[in-house]
Amino acid sequence: MTAALALPHRLPYAIRLGGVGDVAFVMDAWMQSERDASGHLEGRHFIRWQKRMQRDILARDTTRVVVAAPEGDPETILGWLVYSETQPQVIYYAYVRDQARRMGIASALLAAAGLSPAEEVFYSARPARVRSQVEGIWTSAPVVARLPAAWRYQPRAAYLEP
Repeated sequence: MTAALALPHRLPYAIRLGGVGDVAFVMDAWMQSERDASGHLEGRHFIRWQKRMQRDILARDTTRVVVAAPEGDPETILGWLVYSETQPQVIYYAYVRDQARRMGIASALLAAAGLSPAEEVFYSARPARVRSQVEGIWTSAPVVARLPAAWRYQPRAAYLEP
């Protein structure tokens, strides 16, 4: 899927619009990230369903993709955001490589998409859950607490046509 990438602690990056050449990476990273986030989805039914959903979303006229890449290396993708320009806006999925996290990439992608913390936004995929080593239960990732109050989890948003 995504090859390991050695990155310095801080890396200058640029945000650009996603293109046709990015689709394979976006779909592959989305699939793997979704599997990792859920912790239990496997098999050909999941893969078939996920690919169909991704293709349907990416084919919509209102869907946009923005990509973060190292400055001077636009082909290496550090992260991406798939969202709609409908009202309210919908975040279908956001992804940042593990090695590129905590560099402000997700925030930059959201800003490039014009997603305002003050406006209503739906997100159709929850951030990965984490398993407590002490209690042995699954809980929301810490990022959930940092989401703006106006943003709402709406899993069906991915299936609604604009």
